[in-house]
Amino acid sequence: MDDKTSLMLKGAALVMLAVCLWSVNPIIARYLADKIGPFTVTMLRNLISALVILPLALPYWRKAMPIVRCHWAYFFITGFLGIGAANAMLYLSAHTTSAINIGLLFAISPVITLILARIFSNEPLTWRRVAGILLCIIGAVCLLSRGQMQVVLNIEFYPGDLVAVIGSSLFAIYTFMVRRQPSGVSLPFFLFIMFCCGFVGLIPFSLWEIATDVTMIFDKVTVALLLYLSIGVSVTAYLGWNLAIRYIGPVHTMIIYYSCPILTTIAAILILKESITTPLAIGSGLIMGGVALATLGNAARHFRRSRRFGQH
Repeated sequence: MDDKTSLMLKGAALVMLAVCLWSVNPIIARYLADKIGPFTVTMLRNLISALVILPLALPYWRKAMPIVRCHWAYFFITGFLGIGAANAMLYLSAHTTSAINIGLLFAISPVITLILARIFSNEPLTWRRVAGILLCIIGAVCLLSRGQMQVVLNIEFYPGDLVAVIGSSLFAIYTFMVRRQPSGVSLPFFLFIMFCCGFVGLIPFSLWEIATDVTMIFDKVTVALLLYLSIGVSVTAYLGWNLAIRYIGPVHTMIIYYSCPILTTIAAILILKESITTPLAIGSGLIMGGVALATLGNAARHFRRSRRFGQH
């Protein structure tokens, strides 16, 4: 196995790790909707995440801080919009729209990343990528609608849908911007700065929530979920996600992100004892086929070419 194929497999595994951790995020968001305001949840999540990853970031402090100060605008905009505002928008949308709508709207993130990569990085817009994304979108619709076209045709749009679109777009921009980060900053320190910028940027919005008497209930379950969001959904998942972007690039990373509906469905089967249906099988197959078509084509051709020239 050559280096490029190995990196592709490592990157795919890291994306799947992140997606596994993120797949329960909508469930937690729905639970916390009546407990804590969306901006405060995200602000606290970023604060705890920054504290958790700080020990890993400290060894790189002296070398990285001059780079951060020199490129402070990049770090603040990327951290605040991509990790702070993007997550807050998704939590906020859960208050005013349905889970099906959010699930369908998340599908635009890889498309936006592909467009940004084409415009600013001149990445090729190949037929494999376009066809793969289309298959993934069709598969996601099939899964979320349970194969009932009437569900899709009768979808009602709510104010929260626009909020979900904004959140998905911001996450796509973050994914694209990670690849363009200034060199010389280690991954732990980069994420530490991202969490800090997300925390600082959300302080005014959290204070606004508190001033408007938004519900704030901190019981044992709420605190436990905040810790999981911070350690699992933020620190661990973003470490895997950012490493995957370094290995396989933002476009391939976002395409594999389409596996999220499959993992959510698997969780529903295992936890809620839901049955395996034909739409589930078809939707999952379309998504996996789309991911394979869009991401593995170049790696396979490179592998065959390397074997032809005796490179193993």
